Amino acid sequence: QGFHGDFLEAIASEATRQETVALSEAQARTVVNTVQERLMAEKQIAQLLQPMKILDTLVSAHILARSDSESGGVSFQHQQFQEWYASFWVQQLMISAAPGDYKAQKTLREAVLDIPIWEEAVLFACERLSRADQGSIRAVASAILETLGIDPLLSAEMIYRSSDKVWEQ
Repeated sequence: QGFHGDFLEAIASEATRQETVALSEAQARTVVNTVQERLMAEKQIAQLLQPMKILDTLVSAHILARSDSESGGVSFQHQQFQEWYASFWVQQLMISAAPGDYKAQKTLREAVLDIPIWEEAVLFACERLSRADQGSIRAVASAILETLGIDPLLSAEMIYRSSDKVWEQ
């Protein structure tokens, strides 16, 4: 139904939050149901699908892979796919945090910028946002300034991976 990105972003973000590259089938089904409930509340879908059907579709499209172990589990075909999809959540967090949303600032600072596993997702978000509109550029600049007090090397890498427009900010 065109919402595959929403499911992949949520699965990637949850796996990254758990500092793993694979979610159990039960965890993945929970994430899928959460996304479907949000889409239904936003009136984007009319009915919920079975979460396994959605996971099976994503596996069939070769974006996710199932482990062969008895306990089962799903992961991305490559870790960089996970980081890429997780970066969309980071991107939204940066955009929300920039104008002063305290909850978003706290989450960005404590749950993303201070956790090494999020580094590539942060850098992907910086690359994408720094080449968008002025508000997005300000969001990256704000995130870089926030990162300076947490991890100066990460902030330097964020500057390096961002467009020159961020430096001008």
